Amino acid sequence: MEIDPVQFVDLIAVLAVIQFLSFSVLTGAARRSSGLKAPAITGHPLLSVTGLTE
Repeated sequence: MEIDPVQFVDLIAVLAVIQFLSFSVLTGAARRSSGLKAPAITGHPLLSVTGLTE
């Protein structure tokens, strides 16, 4: 059984989308817990510590 190299590209693409979605969820959770509205990029110190706004 031979593995097509394109399958590796597909796997990396799927993993990148999963990573993007998980980072979006984590950012939303941090913003919700700090009370910071979505367009703001400065505010609560928690977001600076977690590195979500840098």
